[in-house]
Amino acid sequence: MTKLIHPYSLQAFPTEKILKEFKPVRGCHVRGKIELPPGQAELLFASLRNRDSDPLAWQKPTVEVDLRPLFDAIAERMGYDPALLAEGRGETGRADHAWSTYADESGFPLLVRWQAGQGELLLSIGIFGREELSVAMLADEAGLETMLKVHDVVTGIEATRGRTERVSVPVGDTMQIVEVASRSAWSYFGPCVTVCLPPDRQLNELRRKDLERIFGGVLLLVGTEEEVNERHGGIAGFPQLKANALRLVSIPASTARLDFGPTEPLSESLVELINEAGVRRAWRAFESTADERAAALALPHALRRAAEDIRAGSDVGQALAHAEADILTAGFAQVDYFALADAITLEELHHFDGRPARLLAAAKMGKTRLIDNLVI
Repeated sequence: MTKLIHPYSLQAFPTEKILKEFKPVRGCHVRGKIELPPGQAELLFASLRNRDSDPLAWQKPTVEVDLRPLFDAIAERMGYDPALLAEGRGETGRADHAWSTYADESGFPLLVRWQAGQGELLLSIGIFGREELSVAMLADEAGLETMLKVHDVVTGIEATRGRTERVSVPVGDTMQIVEVASRSAWSYFGPCVTVCLPPDRQLNELRRKDLERIFGGVLLLVGTEEEVNERHGGIAGFPQLKANALRLVSIPASTARLDFGPTEPLSESLVELINEAGVRRAWRAFESTADERAAALALPHALRRAAEDIRAGSDVGQALAHAEADILTAGFAQVDYFALADAITLEELHHFDGRPARLLAAAKMGKTRLIDNLVI
């Protein structure tokens, strides 16, 4: 398979333009377990254990997560050239379709700006926790058809977490196979829609049409009466659901659980609320990446400013203190270290005497620890 290339840095992503002009109408956010070979898994765990205490962590190799199967699956579904998607320079092999990727050297987080005809989509891909891949996808009105076309490809990463339920849903002129949440995800109690399957596991026409209108949005939990009622059985005020019944939980503007019997359709206003909840969840994932990206620029900027000050003869201690203050002002939670060191021995230097030296820095932004260095 073609190696993934990140031709554009995160700094080049047009964040302000996107936040101002992009109007998503549907969004999904899923997490799936990262499958790592034993050697890489051990390396990942070791780096996670040591990164808070190891001042040389920036020298350590990183574990690479292979996104090529996801990109290849999207290419196959859309009729794209997978090699062009791997390059991420805008070409797809189809006229009026473009695919541009933005990431720094680590590869994560990775943002994809995707043009599909008149439609526009965004993908935000990152590492969540220790071994989970986080994928958020957003589409505007014209891009909705494309999102629905590849939805099961993207949400298929849930399948790595356990058994998934497959339900066919009419979308336009096609029947889509929906990959819904695995059993392990049933502990999730955020915005979600629960649907109760009949014994033959075939939903009635009314409920299938409801799913078509919310397809690709918030988390969808599908199960038999026994599975659904077992999940909700211990929650006070949650009556048992019957076959073809539907339940909304934690949908914004809804102060309580809403149940719909087998013959009760969802109103247009509720459909809008459900889809808005999905957009907000995916949009938060993108905005979080955008915000952290913007704030993260403070780290290299602080390094360059400190280097300039030190070269100009400023006191090393004062230059480092000013740099730390700039980093904290930019939104970092804490600075683990910001030091001047000998470029060869890495011995900490309190005065600059002209020898080859290196500035080393590590700071935390949310749950992410950013590490950088600069040669003086």
